[in-house]
Amino acid sequence: REEVAEDFWSRHFFAAPPGYVQWVLESSRASQRKSVGLLSRFLSAVLERPRVRLRPEENETGELDTLETDWQTAREAARRIWESHREEIMKTLVDAAKDGVLNKTSYKPERVQDDWPPRMEQFLYQEGVGLKKERDKLDVFRPSKLVAKTLAKRQGETPEHPFFEACEEWLAQAADLEAAYEAEWLGLELDFADSARGEIEARQARNGTRTFNDLLLDLARALEGPSGEHLAERIRHRFPAAMIDEFQDTDPIQYQIFSRIWGQGEGPFFLIGDPKQAIYSFRGADIFAYMRAKEDAREAQYTLDWNWRSDPSLVEAVNALFERVPSPFLFEPIPFHPARTPSLSSERMGPEAG
Repeated sequence: REEVAEDFWSRHFFAAPPGYVQWVLESSRASQRKSVGLLSRFLSAVLERPRVRLRPEENETGELDTLETDWQTAREAARRIWESHREEIMKTLVDAAKDGVLNKTSYKPERVQDDWPPRMEQFLYQEGVGLKKERDKLDVFRPSKLVAKTLAKRQGETPEHPFFEACEEWLAQAADLEAAYEAEWLGLELDFADSARGEIEARQARNGTRTFNDLLLDLARALEGPSGEHLAERIRHRFPAAMIDEFQDTDPIQYQIFSRIWGQGEGPFFLIGDPKQAIYSFRGADIFAYMRAKEDAREAQYTLDWNWRSDPSLVEAVNALFERVPSPFLFEPIPFHPARTPSLSSERMGPEAG
């Protein structure tokens, strides 16, 4: 999976627009973590949930080249104003801060006067700084930001300058471009999912390898095929009863198999699980498979409500905590059942007294 992701990454980004590549690299260093590792993990999720369909997002943001041109035009317009009026721009802000129009925490006069001009010079003429850095650097010049930082008693005196408006336009174009980049990334994930499935199968065929997940899919497909009923009968004949423990860690494909073979009302079929213990999502466990199975078994549900292991006072405390919330596990099909405990006196006397 990692090899397939790395090959796809190289092919896609070799000829990708430089601005888009810069945005992806910037995202890979930030919280979004758009990277080849993310594609590899995404592929794992796709392969472990083969019945899930990926729905493409509607992309109405426009063509990347047009948006990049508009962003570059807005950027150059702001640069030209700065070149001609930098002293005037900074004096406008410094005077407003000194006169008590602007919040001095955000617009400290000394910092605005001494620190901001050289930093803006470096920022405005540095290529490839990234869209996030643009937001960080330009936010203090936006008219909306200046209005928000104008003291209440001085409303109406917010400093104005064409450069501030140019920064607003620059950031608006950057936001549109970033939305388009995000849509481009989503499209890349969809393309990757479509191509990677086939590539994985091709490489496995060349290597003669099969995974545990492949075996599950093979059986599920066979049970759905023209000889599916005969296969189910053969399996039931060999295993007339089924008891699936830790069922909360079952994935949808596994439940489909179990249901197809034993879920027709013939022979004992027990599913034993606790949805509050579903922890193996990385292996494909799906809480919704549990909820579906619970709905299918709505006429034959049983709850083990006695707790003989824990101290009764602890059980009572847990009951009190979770009973205070109407739906503590978010989904109505997963209610909280208060546990029952033997009394302390009965526990000392032995199980017979309980």
